[in-house]
Amino acid sequence: MITSTHVAGRIARAAKVALTENDLKSFHQARCTHRNVSFTFFMFFIACQTSVDLVFLLDNSGSVEEPNFRKVKDFVKRVIDFFNIAENGTHVSVVTYDTDTHIEFNLVRYFTKKELRNAVDDIKYNGLLTFTGEALEIVRQKVLTPAAGMRTDHGKL
Repeated sequence: MITSTHVAGRIARAAKVALTENDLKSFHQARCTHRNVSFTFFMFFIACQTSVDLVFLLDNSGSVEEPNFRKVKDFVKRVIDFFNIAENGTHVSVVTYDTDTHIEFNLVRYFTKKELRNAVDDIKYNGLLTFTGEALEIVRQKVLTPAAGMRTDHGKL
């Protein structure tokens, strides 16, 4: 049997970080059922004080269904909480896609966690067709560029 501590340890070794007892308390396990198949998701976060450009690409198509899209938005907000969001800290962009791709906000739009969380809450579910390839291309061309706020001297996630 694989325990949450075992998984957390493997994640930490892969990320080359040391874990403390308090770090293990931030380890979460969640179950999700999609189309009668249960998945277990392991999430482990260590507060990240480094500055990165973080882009979330969210599937907003009909195959996701609205209840699951709300879960995805909640996940994004939880991840945001672990970063140092600031003008000179981590910057966040969210892009959604279905039949069309929508840049909900770029990397230089919000610089507080509260603003980001509110902006994520405001994203509406569309439920149309899925065009993942086009969405990835738009992120590459229109989000991950210096003109859109990407910093060339910071990490990218």
